[in-house]
Parts: sequence; C-alpha cells; structure tokens
Amino acid sequence: MIISDKYQFVYIDVPKTGSTTFDQFFSQKKFAGKTVPPENPNHKKHCRKIPTHAGNYTKVISVRNPYRRLQSLYYYHLHRLACKATKVSVDDFLHKIIKEKDEYQNSEFTMYLSMSEYLKPFEITTSDYVIKLENAKSDIARLPFVNGPVELPWRNASDVDASFELLPETIQKINHWAKDDFSQFGYSKTVRK
Repeated sequence: MIISDKYQFVYIDVPKTGSTTFDQFFSQKKFAGKTVPPENPNHKKHCRKIPTHAGNYTKVISVRNPYRRLQSLYYYHLHRLACKATKVSVDDFLHKIIKEKDEYQNSEFTMYLSMSEYLKPFEITTSDYVIKLENAKSDIARLPFVNGPVELPWRNASDVDASFELLPETIQKINHWAKDDFSQFGYSKTVRK
C-alpha cells in the first residue's frame, strides 16, 4: 500500500495486478507516496488496513483480467512451491483456492483471493479510481494528481505463457472463483488469446 498525504490518495496494491510496478510509480518523489508495511508479519507487502489518518483519502486500486490473473497466480504458485516438476494442474490449484477462500482472508495467502474478495475490507466506492492493468497508462493519466505523460517502470514483467489454454470446465471454475470481479470491474467472461 502506498499513501500520499500530499495528494490524499491511497494506492491499494492487489496482488498480481502489476502492483510492484504501481508501488514504484506512486512512490516517486512527485507523488510523495510512502509505503505502508503490512500489519501481518507473515506478509512481505500488500497491507490491507488503511491507517486512520488516511481513512477518507481517495482509493486507487489496480485490477487485471481474471483469467490472466489466475494464470499469473498459478505460475507463481508453481514457482513458490518449486513444484514445476510435479505439475500441479490448474484445476487442482483452482479447487484448492476456491475451497480455502475463507481461510485466506486472515492468513498470509490473501493473494489467492479473487480481487473483489481481497478488496472487501476497503469499501471501494464510485468516487475511487480503478486502474486496469490492460489500460494502465491511460487509466493512470486520468488520475487528477497525474500531470504529463505516464512512464511506467515495469517491474516483475509477467512471464505467463501466451499459449496457456483453459479447458471449458476450468473456465467455469474461474468464472465461479472470480464471479464478482467480472461484474465489478467490467471484464468479459470470454477468454481471449
């Protein structure tokens, strides 16, 4: 999470939505953004509690197409567990994160929540700003405190496999896991290559 007291905004860094890049962008001197460490000592980043003094600040969040986000989470999971050799299937991975959703809310595994579930503690309103990873530069340029061209310092560029194919039953599971993401953030339930 990044807070700018100068411009009175809070950037809520939803995992696997370009958050490392956006953290770095909003930490630039011109925004006077400061990192808020997570309250949970098991988390490396992704604070989920806005400090009291910033409770009325404008919220800026980043989101991503749920299919691409699931793909990124899946590859992260394989890398994190160093289990590429065992090839945990996408379906097995999805089954686990759907089944354990309630446990993730207060654990170190909040990244496996859907975006809507991750954002529940923040009460996002229509006066807050959403940056879609797919339109990042133009979405950031619309923020009232951003003046001039937007240059993003892409960090941790996604290495997701462009040929990653999802079976129809897997797509149904993703649609269930991220059902509120599609409606809340205007994503289509259509997988695009």
